[in-house]
Parts: sequence; C-alpha cells; structure tokens
Amino acid sequence: MSFMIAGFMVVGAIAFLVAKFGSNFIRKMLGMDIVVDVVVTVLLCWMFAITGTISGMLTGIFCGLIISALLFFGKKLFTHQKFMKVGGKYRWVNVPGEWR
Repeated sequence: MSFMIAGFMVVGAIAFLVAKFGSNFIRKMLGMDIVVDVVVTVLLCWMFAITGTISGMLTGIFCGLIISALLFFGKKLFTHQKFMKVGGKYRWVNVPGEWR
C-alpha cells in the first residue's frame, strides 16, 4: 500500500513540474507519448530499484503505469503536436484528439 501512495506522490510532482513548462510543451510531449513513456518508466524503475527493495521496484512500476495511463488518455482527449514533414519542411503540427 505504501508503494501506491509513493507512486501517486511522485506522479503528482512530475505532473506539476511538467505543467510549469506550459501547454505547448505538454502538447509536444503528448505527441511523443511512446518515447516519453518508455524513458520515464525506465528511469523511475531504475531510480526506485537501486534501493534494493521490492517495494522500491513496485513504486517505479506503479509510477510508470500511472504515467502511461495519463499519456494515453491525454493523447486521445486533447489536441497534441507531432513533428511532421509538411511542404518539404519539418515543423510541429497540431493533431486533434481522437475522442473529441
């Protein structure tokens, strides 16, 4: 049970930190959700696993699960930006959420 509380606290801290960067950053992050998900999950699992306890590893996995769910539903519900080639140049393009 303590790993769930720690997981929610860590995800809350990460969410507030990302919110400080602004909505444009969040849209770009939602456009690269797979990369962000894998990197954050691996880093959190590693960070909590070096404590040498099962509860540390469970906390990292639980944080990754919550972040995966937030990224998945955020991408489906909200407008996000993808880095695409448009007219011979690469630029960020707004893509509406699929469930809107």
